[in-house]
Amino acid sequence: MVAFERVSKHKIGQILISKGLITKEQLREALGVKHQDGKSLTGDILVKLGYVTEQEIIEAVLTQYNIPYLAPDNYKINKKALELIPEELVLEGRFIPIDIMDNFILVIMADPFDKKTIAEIEEISKYKTKVFIATPSQIKKAIEKYYPKKHNHEDTKD
Repeated sequence: MVAFERVSKHKIGQILISKGLITKEQLREALGVKHQDGKSLTGDILVKLGYVTEQEIIEAVLTQYNIPYLAPDNYKINKKALELIPEELVLEGRFIPIDIMDNFILVIMADPFDKKTIAEIEEISKYKTKVFIATPSQIKKAIEKYYPKKHNHEDTKD
């Protein structure tokens, strides 16, 4: 299972405030929505409210944790990795398998903290998982490119 080293004690909202990207009031609003909804991530809510971009959230996560960033467009994706993971899991987990190296399957995820999906990837692939992070829209675009049959019919959790 993947564990990322936390390099900043600050939460995402605090990081965004310190960078001048959001106000305390905007953060309170997002946390209120999160409390009502119970499942969305604060960063996702801030993006939906139009206060920050996906890229700004990724940069805040990178400030907070030692997670490698990799845009799917910048990697030549290995078809063997794509074939190893069922399409339904890819759609549900918002990730794209990109390669197999040594005893690892490399995946790019919108939510690299999704332990359930990571455990499923490892169980199905029989490989340890090396996780990279990218924006949800970058992941969605890669899924649409490599899984063209189903992306039009299923929710890929924008």
